[in-house]
Amino acid sequence: MNRTPAPTSGEFQPPGPVVSPLSWDVSTARAAAFAHLSNLDARWKHVESVGTMAESWLRLGRIPEYVAVAAWVHDIGHGPLVRETGFSPLDGALFLDSVAAPPTVVSLVAYQAEAMTEADERGLAHELARFAPPLPSDVDVLTLLELSVDPHGQPITPQERVDDILLRYELASPVRRAVERSHSQLLASSARAAVRVGA
Repeated sequence: MNRTPAPTSGEFQPPGPVVSPLSWDVSTARAAAFAHLSNLDARWKHVESVGTMAESWLRLGRIPEYVAVAAWVHDIGHGPLVRETGFSPLDGALFLDSVAAPPTVVSLVAYQAEAMTEADERGLAHELARFAPPLPSDVDVLTLLELSVDPHGQPITPQERVDDILLRYELASPVRRAVERSHSQLLASSARAAVRVGA
């Protein structure tokens, strides 16, 4: 995967089923997320809050820009024009790879929040494994960002977020099954990141 190297200059062209930006920074990622998710009310509120928090950490020098970029596009796989398999991390990574997003961003989206566990539940582990794994410390930070915002964009603790997922999803849901398997890892990941960024 990540066949096309990330170009280095130019402007983002929103929206549409295929976007071909010539550069990827926070503003590009924010625009891409808005183009594909702003019509999904609750989803957009969550993403907007996650992205805004990531930008604040970036300004404070706590995280690199590519992690903030990944925060803005972490749920882009839910976009109607992006969705293919129904598994957001995979769909988002496939889309971002196709529009020449940086490999670091593509990998973070693919492996966000113990995504491989859910991929296994969905029978999509082989497909997800086509992407190179990101740095574990970067995954930790993205996990903390995701688990610090509820589905409506409000602040929440990682423990509360995990508990909410287990309450909202039915027993047979691959999302619930994955979180039941990985909740300890999710919370440990968030705790490591909190120490790293001083959250």
